[in-house]
Amino acid sequence: MTPASGQVSWTDNTEFVLNHYLHRSIDQKILDLQNEVIVNPQSVYLLSLEEDEPVGIELVSLTFSQLLRQLFVQMWGQAKVVDERGGD
Repeated sequence: MTPASGQVSWTDNTEFVLNHYLHRSIDQKILDLQNEVIVNPQSVYLLSLEEDEPVGIELVSLTFSQLLRQLFVQMWGQAKVVDERGGD
């Protein structure tokens, strides 16, 4: 849960944290997130640490991006709201 002050370790932008940041949590049994996945409109980035070495893959693909965006929306819908702040 983010503090009511909006002060977090990952940004100094408290306005963003208090008014726009949406914080949800999903059970590890539903989705076991071990890697970072970044979805942009026409590309996907998969990032990980393997034996303390960074590993990354960039997929420049509209169809992969659309697929992962759809999967994100499904998982986001199953996640529980942690904070009552932020947008929709």
